Order: sequence, then structure tokens, then C-alpha cells
Amino acid sequence: IDPKVVPLLNTPTITAIGNDIGYEDIFSYQVEKYGTEGDVLMCVSSSGNSENIIKAIQSAKIKKMISLSFVGFDGGKAKSLSDHAIHVESNNYGICEDAHHALMHIFAQFLRLKNINDTNILGNIKF
Repeated sequence: IDPKVVPLLNTPTITAIGNDIGYEDIFSYQVEKYGTEGDVLMCVSSSGNSENIIKAIQSAKIKKMISLSFVGFDGGKAKSLSDHAIHVESNNYGICEDAHHALMHIFAQFLRLKNINDTNILGNIKF
């Protein structure tokens, strides 16, 4: 694994896309520009129904990317559209968001560990 991380959360980019194209396209536009086949799109949505998230997943499918979504409540459309979904079954935003945050930390640590070539340093790494 050689992670390429492109956060789609740059405020000036989001507002430019939102103002010029539409807020429902703030993520899908970026997926179309930066995504390549085999990349992984990670989405986080408590409801799983945010139009900008749904459109990003649909754009990722067109580009043959893998979609992973962290969803809450009943999972919404994102749960069924995503290639993989981690569903926190709760109707409480705080619980969903806290669980998603913890899962993102776990995922980031997994990627970091998978990319350490010198296994002798594993016991000495601080996260």
C-alpha cells in the first residue's frame, strides 16, 4: 500500500465549487478531477443521505474507485451505494460522529503500520 491522501475538505475549494457549480457537487467534482481507478474514496455521513456524499460515491463508481463510507442512523443511500460501509446504528449525531472519529484513527494507524518497512522499530513508535 502506498497511500495517496487527497483531502477534499479545503475550504476555498469547497466554496469555489459550491458557488460556481453547486454545493451538491463539492466532493464529486474533486473526485472527477483527482480520482483514479483503484483509489479509495472514504466518506463520512451520519445520515448517509447527504447529496454531496452520494454524488461523490457515484463519481467514484464511474472512475472504478473503491468507496468506503462510515454511516450512522439507518445507513441511508451511502450504505447501499458504497462498496464497503461501516454502519454505526445510532440515531444520535454525537455517538455516530465519535465512533466515526475513532474508526478513522484506527484506519490511519493501520495504513501507517502497513507502510513501515523496518519492523524492528514497531515497538518504539508513538502514535
